[in-house]
Amino acid sequence: MCGARLDHEKAIELDPRFSAAYNSRGVLRRRQGDLSGSRADYDRAIALNPVEATYFRNRANLRRQQGDLKGSLEDYDQAVTLDGKDSIAFNSRGVVREALGNQSGALADYDKAIELNPGEPSFYQNRSNLKRTMGDLKGAQADLDRAVSLRSR
Repeated sequence: MCGARLDHEKAIELDPRFSAAYNSRGVLRRRQGDLSGSRADYDRAIALNPVEATYFRNRANLRRQQGDLKGSLEDYDQAVTLDGKDSIAFNSRGVVREALGNQSGALADYDKAIELNPGEPSFYQNRSNLKRTMGDLKGAQADLDRAVSLRSR
């Protein structure tokens, strides 16, 4: 077991109600490919602290990775409800909404992500791709140009 994992185990042993330790271990387990262990840790972190948006966003990312788009959407919904300034959660929810065929919802989420963090090129890239799919070629090109401009800084 790696040092970081041992640190998490020790923190949880010392305080089994330390939600951040479960969340952090969940991130580590996901990186190591232990998706079921990661899910269990995110579930436990949320059970201990159901008002921490980051825990829901992390579990949503995992659920999306596992192909559970509807479950992922539920968790992103909760994340943005708890933290309406989380641009990453809005962008990620947009990706899921787009995959589920909700183009207007995805566009609204990409718009909100950009409003909250106008310096993130990937948000413009996602919105550009969606606008192209929706037939807004001029808008798609403008977003693509903005993404390129931000990346070249």
